[in-house]
Amino acid sequence: MNFFQVSKEQEKRLSQTEMNILEYVQSNLHVISSMNIRELALACFVSTATVFRFVKKLGYLGYRDFQSALKKAEDKVNSKGSFSTKNLNDYREEYLNNVTRSVQMIQNDQSDIFCHILGRYPRIFILASGLSAEIANYAYQILTICGFLVEFPKEQYQVEAIARKMKRDDVVLVFSHSGNSQEELEKIDTIFMIATPVIISFTKGEKNEIRSMSDLNFDFFSEQREFNHLDITSRCSMLAVFEVLVYQTIARNGIH
Repeated sequence: MNFFQVSKEQEKRLSQTEMNILEYVQSNLHVISSMNIRELALACFVSTATVFRFVKKLGYLGYRDFQSALKKAEDKVNSKGSFSTKNLNDYREEYLNNVTRSVQMIQNDQSDIFCHILGRYPRIFILASGLSAEIANYAYQILTICGFLVEFPKEQYQVEAIARKMKRDDVVLVFSHSGNSQEELEKIDTIFMIATPVIISFTKGEKNEIRSMSDLNFDFFSEQREFNHLDITSRCSMLAVFEVLVYQTIARNGIH
C-alpha cells in the first residue's frame, strides 16, 4: 500500500495521539526504517501498544509491513528529490506543525537552565556549517545586539585557536540539523581536547552524536528535503526554538 495515499485517506479516523505519531513518521521517513517499534514509541512519547494500534488502523498487517511501506515511500521521495505530491495546504500545515511542535517541546527546566547560563553573560562561541550556518549567523547578530561577546569560528584552525582561550563558564552553541555533522563533531572534539566549556546544541528531534556530547540540547522538527541530492531542509523550526529561548532570557534577566 502507498503510505502517503493511505495516511491521507485515514487521517480523519486517527486520534490526536495517532496524528502526532503520523506527523513524526512523515517528518522522519529516513530513520523510521531502522527503528523498532519500541524506539518509535519512545520517540513519540507513547506506548508500543499505541503504535501497534496506529499501524493497524492504517491497514498494515504489522510493524514490519508498515516499515516496508515506509521504505518504499522513502525511495519514492528520494527519486523525486524528496518532494511528494502535496498541495499548498499540505505544505503549509506541515510547516506550521513542525514549528509549533518544536516550540512546544521546550521543557520548562531546560528553558530555566538556558536562561540561567546566559544570565551570567558568558562568552559565547558558535559552531555550525551548511544551511545551519545561516541560522548561526542570525544568532551571532542577535546575541551581539544583546551585549554578549560572541565569536563564530568557521575554520578548524580558528576553533583550535579559540579553544585555547576558553574558560569553564564559556558557552558553545552548536546548530546542526542532523546532529551528526562530521565537521561539527571534529570541532567539538578539538575543543574538548583543550577546554571544557558548556555545550548547548540545537539538533533534530532524534538520537544523534552532538546531542550526546552536549550539556543541554533542544530538539526541533523538520522534514528532510533534498534537491539534486543537496540539502534544502527548512531550518525555521531551529530558528523558532532559538528565538523563544533568547526572548525569554531577555525578559527574565532584564537584558537591554
